[in-house]
Amino acid sequence: MGNEEYVLPESINISGAAADTLLASGDGDAALLYIYILRNGGRLNIASADKMLGMNGRAAAAARSLQNMGLIKGGAKETEERKEPPKLVKPGDNLPEYTGEDAGRAVNSDSHFAALVTEVQAVLGTILTSSGLKELLGFYDYLGLPSDVILLLVAHCVEEHEKKFGQGKRPTMRAIRSEAYRWADKGVFSLEAANEMIKSSEAAKKRKSEIRRILGLQDRSPSPTEERCISEWAEAGYGDELINAAYDKTVLNTGRLVWKYMDSILKSWEQKGLKTLDEVRVGDRKPEEEVAAERQPTSEGQDEMARLKEYLKKLKQSGE
Repeated sequence: MGNEEYVLPESINISGAAADTLLASGDGDAALLYIYILRNGGRLNIASADKMLGMNGRAAAAARSLQNMGLIKGGAKETEERKEPPKLVKPGDNLPEYTGEDAGRAVNSDSHFAALVTEVQAVLGTILTSSGLKELLGFYDYLGLPSDVILLLVAHCVEEHEKKFGQGKRPTMRAIRSEAYRWADKGVFSLEAANEMIKSSEAAKKRKSEIRRILGLQDRSPSPTEERCISEWAEAGYGDELINAAYDKTVLNTGRLVWKYMDSILKSWEQKGLKTLDEVRVGDRKPEEEVAAERQPTSEGQDEMARLKEYLKKLKQSGE
């Protein structure tokens, strides 16, 4: 039995040097991922590989190992900007579960990540916990955000957190996660794109404040539903006139501010292409209003009616 020979039904070419490197490393995950890459025509998507190989979040670390061995090149850290963002799941869904070992191996084997950890800790003013370190590894490996973009992201989140909760207050890495996903989902993989993202966020924040003022909500924080509506209206670019008109129509028809009702009004105007108050007045008429408008006499008809009344008046006087 021990002398039986086995042959592959089909071959996957691997160089002797690469095979020797993998065998010497003793890294089974790296070897398995390398075979996957070869079988996939040299292409690698971390999320897809992680799922197909059942690595439970270890594919990213295995890819780093291959990169450090010199067996693969590229990756988000070697390009200034990624042209297409990865296909993402949303925060809170089944995310890759990095272990403390994964994070420790990344710090020890990847000088770029090790430097990033040091700089992020400086920005936060604290040493990252094990969970914080794993979150950072997710930004770096799974989302593929470049180091300089991550630093700007963290600094931006710190600034926003201090504005909301006071000087010296710092967000956790888990609190930063949703913003990291938003940046990656928007394709923010360069400093230029990151700065534009921050400017856009500031403009949206200012606009949301203006909408809250219009609705008289300055004295309290909006509920999640209210915040969602306000954010969508700000992003859609509805002007003050439309917001006011939709608010007036909502209160007139319901007796109070019903958020879903007001949201449906604004979206119906958007679908009709109505962008100004004048366009709304003309384009948002109900059918019966249009019929009534058609029945209104024109200025010429009104003049003719006045002459007819005057004639009948004179005729009546002459008969008397």
